[in-house]
Amino acid sequence: MSLLSCLDLKEFNFTLEVAPEPKRADLSGPRAQRIGLRLTTRKHPSAPPIESWFRPGTNLEDMLIFVMRKHYPDHPSYLEWREGAGYSNVELVPDVLECVGEAVHTALRKCADSKESAITWNAIHAIAPEDGIALWEAIRSFLAESFAAHPQIERRSLGEGLKVKVLALLDEREHCVLTSAEGRRMERLPAERFALKILRVGCEMTSIEEWMYGWLGFVVEEPADADEDEPAQG
Repeated sequence: MSLLSCLDLKEFNFTLEVAPEPKRADLSGPRAQRIGLRLTTRKHPSAPPIESWFRPGTNLEDMLIFVMRKHYPDHPSYLEWREGAGYSNVELVPDVLECVGEAVHTALRKCADSKESAITWNAIHAIAPEDGIALWEAIRSFLAESFAAHPQIERRSLGEGLKVKVLALLDEREHCVLTSAEGRRMERLPAERFALKILRVGCEMTSIEEWMYGWLGFVVEEPADADEDEPAQG
């Protein structure tokens, strides 16, 4: 969900212009005049303009996020967008670290309606059991370490971090040797090697939204007093 689609632009009296950037007082000497993008907003039509400058080529969505975060952090439309985009804080579901595999497995089954989720869902069931154990343990370890440092974490940053962690684990597993409980070397079946590669592809293709609400859907939850707290600034 884009911020642009959530805003009534007329309400903020936005204007966007290509203009020469103002000279900086901390720079002296001759300097080529630079051209930038000036996004101007007014709290109301007769209010003084509030200018924000951006480099040419900056995405409009990024401009709006910057301006809303800085000048309208409590506006209902901005807060609604933040919530939908995963910028609200979450905490671990009680005791979920004891059953991370089951929680993620159930969440993926519920969201396996996209191509990426279907790929990961099927591949997870076809990898070697030892690789599956390593996957769930890596997720459990990532969550334990993350929440040990911060009891509440922004949902989006958690989803992004989990994606990085899982992809790194899959890269490592693809080149590691399997060993049995007795320490004997084991070979993956061809189907298991293929499934590991497919799982890596599916995870790479999966959007951050699906990591936030799919993989983490039954692992984290919003704090019970979230409505009473001030939203974290992103």
